[in-house]
Amino acid sequence: MSFSYVCDQGKDLTTPFQKCTADDYPIFSYTSGTTGDSKGVKITHRNYIISCGPIVPLFPLTKEDSYISYLPYPHTFEQCMSFLSVMRGFKIGYYQGDALKLIEDC
Repeated sequence: MSFSYVCDQGKDLTTPFQKCTADDYPIFSYTSGTTGDSKGVKITHRNYIISCGPIVPLFPLTKEDSYISYLPYPHTFEQCMSFLSVMRGFKIGYYQGDALKLIEDC
């Protein structure tokens, strides 16, 4: 689905969106549990802005660009790239799960 399609779907909604603040939690991130039990961490909108902000100058991606997603989603960098794709409008391709076929997926 294109970003514009998703935006168009929301234009006719009769239910108002709930206003959120910088300290609300849009996502919970879970650790892999390599040092014990898996743990959930609450990530705020502010956390995302602070974490993703430094990536923008390093990767000035636009709607003309694409990114291949291959890291596990709980990985902070992967979450930042997904978040940035919404902010900047670039496309994300998802690999099929086999690292040996990553070039083929690209």
